[in-house]
Amino acid sequence: MSAVSVTVNITHAYDADLALTLNRTHRQDSRARHEPRSSGVNFTKYRVHDSATLAIAAGSAPFTGNYKPEAVLSGFTG
Repeated sequence: MSAVSVTVNITHAYDADLALTLNRTHRQDSRARHEPRSSGVNFTKYRVHDSATLAIAAGSAPFTGNYKPEAVLSGFTG
């Protein structure tokens, strides 16, 4: 199985306002949603991938580095 990762850069004054959702258009079961639980600013080189160990809920702003997705991304392969 191939590895899937997503990297984003977002400038926003209050991260808790945001929810990042990745949908696969033809399959409802492949969905990943990431909601920061803390306030702060920005996502800078924020990367989610299945092999990361830090959950976004355990992170704090500015979100930088590798985070484990709330739902596995491997459903997006292919």
